Amino acid sequence: MNGIVKPAIEFVDGIAKTEAIAFPRSGHHLLKDILACYFGKALHYCALYEDSEDLRLGAHPLTNFQKNHDFDLNAPTPDDRRYLVQIRDPVDAIESWHHLENRMGANGAALPDYETWKRST
Repeated sequence: MNGIVKPAIEFVDGIAKTEAIAFPRSGHHLLKDILACYFGKALHYCALYEDSEDLRLGAHPLTNFQKNHDFDLNAPTPDDRRYLVQIRDPVDAIESWHHLENRMGANGAALPDYETWKRST
């Protein structure tokens, strides 16, 4: 053996503590919903930007799946969890974000509608 000792991954309700580092609009909520259907009540989810800090991995004993965008690329990486990195083609993600902004009414008149924008590129 090479003498390297792997740290113990913590499990909660049979699920390894997992932090999903996701590029925005990369399908994280779809993944979370699929995992929730599969694991049922055993999946205890926290979204760093939406939920209380008390629910974060490491802060709440039941949390076992957490979303993080890590925009600053400096998220701590404790050895007690697994990491899932979600990426998406940036052009597709930006297009998806544009559609979301339009649906939410946040776009206003600041940007052209998608079809106008697409014709201009």
